[in-house]
Amino acid sequence: MSVDWQAQLAPGERLLWQGRPDAWPVLRIGHILRLLRGVVLLAAVLYILVRLRMTVPPLWDVRTLVLVVFFMSVPLEIIADALSRAMAHYALTDRRALIAWQRPVCGLRLRSIPIGPATVVDHEAGRRGSVLFDAPGSRWAGLFGEPPRPGFLRIADSGAVFSLTREIQRGKA
Repeated sequence: MSVDWQAQLAPGERLLWQGRPDAWPVLRIGHILRLLRGVVLLAAVLYILVRLRMTVPPLWDVRTLVLVVFFMSVPLEIIADALSRAMAHYALTDRRALIAWQRPVCGLRLRSIPIGPATVVDHEAGRRGSVLFDAPGSRWAGLFGEPPRPGFLRIADSGAVFSLTREIQRGKA
């Protein structure tokens, strides 16, 4: 599926760049930290169950259910994140950044981020870098319930897109 960017543009607005993110699953430090925190919590719950000799008729079923739900939560989140990126489309115009998700059931969802001189734009360099917009969040955004910053995530040409964004901010694009 592809997004018709021309239909999304305002009159007089020009499309400068469009791209797609790398949809390969990524294991982040937040996933590892949450997994470690969960292992400690899980060990405490299982210790209490054994120590108090809880007599739930099929005690092993309760433990198995807790283990399966816990150990599947992080991989399912990693897969859901990769699927979300696989459905994402990015565009940069002379006025704003556009992020679209083309979902089979829900249809097109579009997020528009105006780009002006006061817009905060950050570049996370790398082989698959990211260009992030809006006010800076904490270093741990997305880890403890804070929404992650919007932006063009895991794109191959992040340096060129960041330079183009800076030119838009200066009014030279």
